[in-house]
Amino acid sequence: MKKILDRIWGWMKSTAWFQVVILVGVVVAIVLCISPISRAIQNATAEADKVKYYMYNRISYNELTEKIDALDKGTDTDGFAVLFSADNTSAGSEEGIQAYVDSNADSVPVYIMNTGVTDDDSGKSKYDTDDDWYDYYKLSKTMFATLSEAGSQVFEAWRKEIKSYPDSGEIDQGAETNQFPVAESLPTSLMWFRPSSQIDESVLPLTTVDDDVTGEADVNFHIAKVYLDFVDDDGGDNTKTQVQTGLMKFFGVTSEGTRSTASILPSHRG
Repeated sequence: MKKILDRIWGWMKSTAWFQVVILVGVVVAIVLCISPISRAIQNATAEADKVKYYMYNRISYNELTEKIDALDKGTDTDGFAVLFSADNTSAGSEEGIQAYVDSNADSVPVYIMNTGVTDDDSGKSKYDTDDDWYDYYKLSKTMFATLSEAGSQVFEAWRKEIKSYPDSGEIDQGAETNQFPVAESLPTSLMWFRPSSQIDESVLPLTTVDDDVTGEADVNFHIAKVYLDFVDDDGGDNTKTQVQTGLMKFFGVTSEGTRSTASILPSHRG
């Protein structure tokens, strides 16, 4: 076998036309590989640059209630916010939230709750491919009902106040027909959860409702503020900047980076 291989190798070295064929083949193979390799590098770079705020800031219902329970026990007066949305795919909104967080050293944490992860047929068919993930983040109708009741009352108070004080710097939340529905689901909305001491005195009773999940009566859900629309149409020419400036108005962040009494109703501000 060795002799046969030696003969073949000797023939290849002494045959000029075969060497040319081999060389051309190598060059062609390299050229053909350039495009796939280039695309792979471009795709990897694009994936690395892609904003992944939603992925790294998800929150479950149990995590939310734990954070709410801790609000009056700690020293964090700013609390946290949650974006409730069944559609977490808007790149512009995600980039806007990331931009708000990155541009403000003392930004209020914004978590994401995907309200499409439900325990009904639609939620199961879309999200239960990973059992552990699905069981951790899924929402039930009773969970929705509790948050919906408190959220709708707080939203309506803010909607009326903003309408009455158009120069307050808040984003108009629309007419009375644009209400936060009390239902077994949640509309896309942004809620700010704060300690009781930081919630407007008129709002505090509105955020105290019976907890349909635990059965406990008169539970303070610490919802200080609710927006259905947090996109500032005057904040720029693209969704990213409109969301960023909308969040700054929601949290009362001025262009100088200071914070106003954003969770206090306009008529009660000093």
